[in-house]
Amino acid sequence: TNALVLHAEGVAAEHCMIVPADKGLFVVDLGSEGGTFVGGEKVVRELIAHGQILKIGSAVLRLLDDEGAGEKPAAKKTAKKADDKAEDAKDGDAS
Repeated sequence: TNALVLHAEGVAAEHCMIVPADKGLFVVDLGSEGGTFVGGEKVVRELIAHGQILKIGSAVLRLLDDEGAGEKPAAKKTAKKADDKAEDAKDGDAS
């Protein structure tokens, strides 16, 4: 069973697997015609890390770990709170 299905040109029905290991995550190409790429390099089996680009057919994915996945939304919330406080200060509402 495929846990992630990519509807993109050049992606095979069983293109690659992402496998957990002690060192992190490995991407393993399953003999796909178009290949699997990490950081622009064609790979058969490769350790992948936070922030790396994975290309499967025409699909381009960026791997984010649990901590990295939350960085941008948290930063947006903080910026929003700062904007709200600045707007309140303009309106004379000091809370």
